[in-house]
Amino acid sequence: RIRVTPTGLPAGVTATPAAGELVAPDYAPVVFSLQAAPGALAASVTAGVLYEPSTGSARTEPLNVTVSRIGTIAVEVERASVDVCPGGAGAGNSLAISTLEGYAGSPTVTFPDPPAGLTVTPDVIAVPPVPPTRVVSFVVTAAPGTHAGPATVTALVSDARGLSTTVTFVANVLAGDFTPAVAPGGALLNAGGASAALVASLVPGACVPTSNVLVTPAGLPPGVTVTPASAVLAAPAFAPATFTVQASPSAAPGSTTITFAFAPAQGGASKAVTV
Repeated sequence: RIRVTPTGLPAGVTATPAAGELVAPDYAPVVFSLQAAPGALAASVTAGVLYEPSTGSARTEPLNVTVSRIGTIAVEVERASVDVCPGGAGAGNSLAISTLEGYAGSPTVTFPDPPAGLTVTPDVIAVPPVPPTRVVSFVVTAAPGTHAGPATVTALVSDARGLSTTVTFVANVLAGDFTPAVAPGGALLNAGGASAALVASLVPGACVPTSNVLVTPAGLPPGVTVTPASAVLAAPAFAPATFTVQASPSAAPGSTTITFAFAPAQGGASKAVTV
């Protein structure tokens, strides 16, 4: 019998089995599997295979072993945060994908488990061979009614060998913005006399509301009525609504104010105008 043992292997490299035997008379070969741990450093060494016969002198045959690292995928996001409007065109961003520690390959970009209401397009990106550094672009959109506030989006860059790197950025979902108005800025009424018209309207801001806006007058003095009690400015046109204000014969003389509240059905803050 001849005991066979790989020896002098680089740090982090193991042999399976650790040793074997060549048995007479046919001395069937022993197959060893060498594996490098993930943390093994790149190295090229002359190891050996130790042959120890049951009788006689031992001898060592040289074995060249090279450990090469397949490297790491380096990823850098262009913009740490982007602003998106619900129902809007979306915001663009990009990833710069490069080699680290000798990586070479053709990875794929995906966006696992995006936050509710957010969509990334395209959601799967095939990256050309790296190196050189590759830049891939995508667009983040928010569905109408998406809850306003920051949300973290994760990009996963991976290849078929199991290598992967993740990077995150923030998508700030903006609330629908608008400027409310009521014209004219006041009304002169005669007790028991003719009514006056007030027109409620809004001007969409940078992030257009995606829902209807309900306009409701409040704070009416005794004897003064407004018709209708409320009106809807329907998205996306937000056509103005006309309110009729009238004072009854019993209305007391004097100046007072009426507040018109503009309340989006979803995805925005209420605003008010006083006349």
